[in-house]
Amino acid sequence: MLKVLKGKDDYLFLDNDTNRVMSQITGKIPLNDKIKASIKTTFERRMLYADYLGFQYLYLITPNAHCVHAEHLPDGIEISDDRSAIYLQKNFPDVVYYSLEVLRQYKDKYTVYYKTDTHWTGIGAALTFNEVSDRLGLNTKIDVDGIPKVEKEFVGDLGIKLTPNKKCTYQALDWESDVELLADNRMATGSKYLHLRSNNRNGKRCVIFGGSSVALYENWKIIGHYFAETFFFWVNHSFDRQIINELQPDVVVHLINERFFNGNFDSIPYATTLMERILSMKSYEKLEEIDLSDDFFSESLRKFLAAHKKHLLNEKAERLARDEKRIATVVDAVKKKYAADMKSVLEQNLERPIISYRTHLSVYGWLEKNFEGQISGLLHSRRAIEAIEISIPSELGVVKCTARTRKKGLLETVEANKIIGSIGKGDPILGIKLELDERSNDKFDVLYRIHSLSTGGGGRWSAWFFNGQEATVDDPFNAIQIRLRKK
Repeated sequence: MLKVLKGKDDYLFLDNDTNRVMSQITGKIPLNDKIKASIKTTFERRMLYADYLGFQYLYLITPNAHCVHAEHLPDGIEISDDRSAIYLQKNFPDVVYYSLEVLRQYKDKYTVYYKTDTHWTGIGAALTFNEVSDRLGLNTKIDVDGIPKVEKEFVGDLGIKLTPNKKCTYQALDWESDVELLADNRMATGSKYLHLRSNNRNGKRCVIFGGSSVALYENWKIIGHYFAETFFFWVNHSFDRQIINELQPDVVVHLINERFFNGNFDSIPYATTLMERILSMKSYEKLEEIDLSDDFFSESLRKFLAAHKKHLLNEKAERLARDEKRIATVVDAVKKKYAADMKSVLEQNLERPIISYRTHLSVYGWLEKNFEGQISGLLHSRRAIEAIEISIPSELGVVKCTARTRKKGLLETVEANKIIGSIGKGDPILGIKLELDERSNDKFDVLYRIHSLSTGGGGRWSAWFFNGQEATVDDPFNAIQIRLRKK
């Protein structure tokens, strides 16, 4: 399903995403009383903590482009005031700043959002942080009106989804930033860390918990200008007290895009997030590419990574050993008891043969082989399954697999031990059906279900499908379970 909504005057808007942004902006996902109570408690605790340690705390929400450029949406789409960001700004004005007003004020004068991307531009970031400066007393401004502008071309995260790709022209500040990049852990997206320093004389040390609004398109060169020293951690919701205690900042900013707020304040430590990100790589062959040389990492996180890497490698080895032992035990039993005639395996009381499968996830690559109902995939990741390989012992039959992908549509059916799907093509599987051949389909049912990304948050499992039924979703899925059941 296309995730791009074509608006007026060549504007593109995000649609059909896991956060359901169109439902958000039209007021179809209101906050319930339980979430509102949780928000109130969370902000009260964070402000008490800020007062105790003596830092300023700001929850900064960057608007959805739909709300800034509402006049460019297709006819019939009305922006509702019953949105989470409006509620937060109205009820928690001392801690929340929603930068919609200033961006709307300047949108006709400057390019504050790209026409073909979901993010603000450097000018949009500068206008917002000029307001933040007034609010926090930073005594720092970027003279957006006075600095010359240059026009550039840009494709963006929405323009690239169209064929052919769509470009836009935008304004950029023609200036030389004074921000120096002291450290970058070289993570591509989530769990990225940046350590910045500028010539700012206000002496303010800032910790920013945020995401792509800071890290992408070098917006950090703009935002870092407002502080003498900035530490950026790519974690959308975390309020990491360990980091705050260690760095002792003057200012802590949560910078979150409007569409990512769903009432979730799960405060997972940054070190844990980074570890999970590293572990999601293929093995550990890319670990050496990650830079943890900055002073902040030298003690706390490096020790954490070393200890947990050792623990997880041991855990992985133990799990593999258990699986191999279990498989060997079953195979030996089958060989001893039914060596004379393998067909008798299906006639005797063996509950089910061993079905095995492995999946290939976008960016992450191949995961380890799983067996009989185990989850293959990463439930808490947005990386979709692109390919799958399934098999049962050849003596017991063959599993036939048919899949449907986003780009190629329905693929040719493959049999056991053959890969279906694609690798590295950006073409996730949207539907899959499995069936057994005549040697085993009268004795066993093959059951399977998929974990959908379409609902956002933790996603959800589908119902169980079986014997050639297509398990399908509108968006990619990130996990699958498969098992055999004796009839």
